[in-house]
Amino acid sequence: MRVILDSEVPVTDKVFEILAYAKDKAGVTEEIELIEDYRGTSKRMPVLALGNVPVRAGCRTVEAPSGASIVTRADSVTRLSRAFKLIVDPPVFEPIDYAVLGADHQDFFEALVHKNLGKRVVIDIEVSGCIEEDLVEESNLISVAFTYDGEHCYVLSEEILTYAKCARIMGTLLTKNKVIAHNGKFDLKYLEYYAGIEQTNYFFDTMLAHYILYPAATGQHGLKNLAKRLFGADDWEEDGKKYLLGKTYPAYGIEYYEDGTIKCWHDARKYKGGAKGNGYERIHRNELYEYNAYDVYWTWHLFEHFEQEVNADSEAQRVFAKRMQLSDMFQEVETPGWRYDIDKANIAKQELEYEAIQLAADLAEIAGMPINPNSPAQVKKWFSDRGETLPFRKSKDKNGKSKSAPSSNEDALKEVLESEAYSDTAKDFARKLLECRGNTKNLGTYINGFLEAVKGERIYTSFNIIAASTYRLSTPKPALMTIPRDKRFRGLVLPDEGQVFVKPDYSQIEWRVMAVLSGDEYLRTLFQKDSPDPFDALMPTMFPHVDVNNITAAQKKEYRTKEKTVIYGLSFGRKAQAIAAELGMPWYEAQNIIDNYMEAAYDLDAWRQEIMRKAVEGEEIRSIFGCHFQQEVVTTNNKTSVENQALAFLPQSTANDVCLEAALRIHPQLKQYGARIVATVHDQILASSPIECAKEVGEMMEYEMVSAAERNLGTDVAFDAEPEYGFSWAEEMNPQQWDEWLQEKAAA
Repeated sequence: MRVILDSEVPVTDKVFEILAYAKDKAGVTEEIELIEDYRGTSKRMPVLALGNVPVRAGCRTVEAPSGASIVTRADSVTRLSRAFKLIVDPPVFEPIDYAVLGADHQDFFEALVHKNLGKRVVIDIEVSGCIEEDLVEESNLISVAFTYDGEHCYVLSEEILTYAKCARIMGTLLTKNKVIAHNGKFDLKYLEYYAGIEQTNYFFDTMLAHYILYPAATGQHGLKNLAKRLFGADDWEEDGKKYLLGKTYPAYGIEYYEDGTIKCWHDARKYKGGAKGNGYERIHRNELYEYNAYDVYWTWHLFEHFEQEVNADSEAQRVFAKRMQLSDMFQEVETPGWRYDIDKANIAKQELEYEAIQLAADLAEIAGMPINPNSPAQVKKWFSDRGETLPFRKSKDKNGKSKSAPSSNEDALKEVLESEAYSDTAKDFARKLLECRGNTKNLGTYINGFLEAVKGERIYTSFNIIAASTYRLSTPKPALMTIPRDKRFRGLVLPDEGQVFVKPDYSQIEWRVMAVLSGDEYLRTLFQKDSPDPFDALMPTMFPHVDVNNITAAQKKEYRTKEKTVIYGLSFGRKAQAIAAELGMPWYEAQNIIDNYMEAAYDLDAWRQEIMRKAVEGEEIRSIFGCHFQQEVVTTNNKTSVENQALAFLPQSTANDVCLEAALRIHPQLKQYGARIVATVHDQILASSPIECAKEVGEMMEYEMVSAAERNLGTDVAFDAEPEYGFSWAEEMNPQQWDEWLQEKAAA
């Protein structure tokens, strides 16, 4: 079989090597001849397009990662295997058959639903408005599609959705069937609100299944992407995109077809960041309904595909079941939102703006001239004028082609600080520049970004359970889970009116996880119930030349900082030079501290080496919860990065899952106290509780968090999750301080 290989850049030998491996991995036995020089041929051979290359007229084109992506992306082999399968044996499906149900079809809709009770049903929605800004109650369902078999699809029109009877029938469909969706956590909150029900019989999420099976496929979990790459589906949304280009319309109103059905509902609002992903009410309804029908058509076929894959892997089944539970839980967590201190936020904004002026002045003094810290061109010129070239980094030009050039990004500036090739002035400049940019990020992300998201006095955060390749959750804008520990920012997050935060977190859980998984006896001795603080106990080992019994509190704090930087830096694969740069010491001093630590914890070192070996040699790395590390391509260029990612995977993933398992047990128990989970943040659970119940809530949460750790990791290492209390996220009252506060309040 001859296949045209189309690529915007020359294909390297390494790429051909990976292509051959992927073909074998796909089980494709047919001989394939990849033709690079296809000029002059008139044969309409299939095209394997590497990257964003133009579609060749008259040829069946199968897209694959670009040559650069193939040697860097963790899931390259999977994506190429799918491409080879599509080239050799493209699947054939029955053509879509869909019907639009209008206002006159309510009885038909009811009969259809009652006829199919207990069956599997795929459902998908389209809503009006801006999905990033609007609450569920501020949006309207403008189309709902469903199918029981993947061939016959039904679309509920905007008209029929306005009837109360339709909402009641929808409630029956959602509760009496096994509901399947793609990213159902999004769709179901709208459907449940519309139908007036508390919970859907949520059976299978195709987007979640792909994430569980292929966690490294970042940005590739979407419905259209998967349908295209697995089944060769055309982009059924393409025709509707033209309606999303306009940001505003001159008037608000409804357009009708000649038969009286709605053609298009114009929304005069201007969406933030343009109309991308929003404004579906602008699409002409006939096209919108067809688009919605194709959503459920392809979701059904994805379901059939991924159900088999999940069922064939017992570990994937276990992870999938737990994530489905989390999806339900976080729907409830998100709905009430959380309170934000607007007045204090505005004060913090003024402080940061003043701080920005001072930092810019400091930068100008170091540079000897005014410099815009947010201008890469000015920064590069300053270095160039001094004869000091910034480190090179790869990027893409306006045509998408890869290039290498001096960079002023964070990673490059940190290299300046770590390298002996740069002058002290250049390092001072880089350090101050990072401070300037940190200020800009804090102001833009954690103050302005949150102020823009406030509705009333509340912010409504979405928790993404389909996020990092380590299976950790994330929060899109506003980024609640990444708020720094700085009290200026966490102090703005408030519990519900008249309540208090109860916020236990695991003490050094990733470190304790490493102690358990590595089986290191020395580390285990540090984490016993009656043992002293582990950092204090470790100090004589890491700093044998220091008399730790005769140092000041300030000195002790400095040594603890060094310990934490080394311990957690190593868990991310950082080497002595990077750790030294952060601590402001020569690299050999940092290496000496690392050697002292690893000499004592030699089983930990052996465990680390084994993880790195497995990552490089492609052996399975799986957490005790069943989550797996996916890295399909290892080259000379990315070997270190792969090792570092593998080192971080097990402690991060395991600690995260321990915390989430505890949250699943805590969540239903909080209702009896009038309390609720506001957020989970990796190793912490943040709950809002009535003041009079807070102590009992804290004890319950601590018990469940410790129990979750012991169930999964055993009792050889003690786990600690003592609760703290406060009237903001930043306030930290331990149980004794909380008791004292309660006594003072009672006395007053």
